[in-house]
Amino acid sequence: MTILELLTKKIDKLKENSQDEIDRIKNLLKIIDDTIVALDNEELLKDFDFSIAINLVNSQSFGIVDLNKCLLDVKNLLIAKYQYHQTYLSLSLEQLQNIKSFKERLGYLKEELETRINRDNSVKVDNSILENLEDFKNLLEGKGRRKYYTYEMLEAFFEVFNYDDFSYEDILELIKELEVSKNIKGKLQEEKVDFNEVKELFTKYLTKKFKINILEKYKDEISYRINIENARNILEFFTKENLIDKFSPISLLQIAIYGKYDYINEFYYERVLPKNDALKKIYFDNTMSCVWINENNATRKRRSTIRNNKTKSNKKLLYSTIHEVCDDDVWENVRIIKENEDL
Repeated sequence: MTILELLTKKIDKLKENSQDEIDRIKNLLKIIDDTIVALDNEELLKDFDFSIAINLVNSQSFGIVDLNKCLLDVKNLLIAKYQYHQTYLSLSLEQLQNIKSFKERLGYLKEELETRINRDNSVKVDNSILENLEDFKNLLEGKGRRKYYTYEMLEAFFEVFNYDDFSYEDILELIKELEVSKNIKGKLQEEKVDFNEVKELFTKYLTKKFKINILEKYKDEISYRINIENARNILEFFTKENLIDKFSPISLLQIAIYGKYDYINEFYYERVLPKNDALKKIYFDNTMSCVWINENNATRKRRSTIRNNKTKSNKKLLYSTIHEVCDDDVWENVRIIKENEDL
């Protein structure tokens, strides 16, 4: 199986665990529940739209009975019974048996979907990983919006694959694919953001405290690592919540470049805001930028050094100064210290 085939298979599998798929299943479960309720109530049954439920059961199993025709006959009888007051009319034993059979098939499908959603809810799939894998797959296929691969694509790839999954030949094939995918000018295989755009973004939000020379110091790293839209959302959020002046310039740089807006938004409202003022202050200490970035403990991967084609650089990366701990780690350490104060 080629690298592209493995990647395609993995993406298809991950999509089964995506939030969109879980939401779709929940919607189907509601349709099934509503359908079963309607089948148990003659007055609801006569006006209910069974088309989606019928398509569901027919797509899962072969049925001898034509459910569309059966339910149409049932509806016509019930309309005559309730709208035209033909109260003596009643469903035949065959019609009742068909309805029972339909409910049973819906019940089996419901069990299958509930098992699926319970299993999938235990596996969290980051949408950004899926997006980067899709971009990587499209790149290898020679289509899509990307012209060359990014670090995030490779990080997502090795997030879902272990090196042990590949043979030596597989790795060679991957390397050849990546070589073909380089941009034609032979630059870094990552999309570099115009540094003027970076300066414009940070000076807009940080005019009071930010010095351009800090940006200049980490120019290459920022240009190759930043997602402008994500950084803008983060800085806009901090501004809206009156938090931006609480951070040091370095912390803001680290968080804006390596943090994820969705996580930061949730983290602030669920972890920071409910705490008292004394504890809140801790989150804006220079050493605590990591907790706004690291969603889980010991999961952050070290990024490769920013390469320069002309000269070798030994400058310390901004990324290397971010601690590899998350909020849970911090408070677990606090708990241990408190429990052992007598030591």
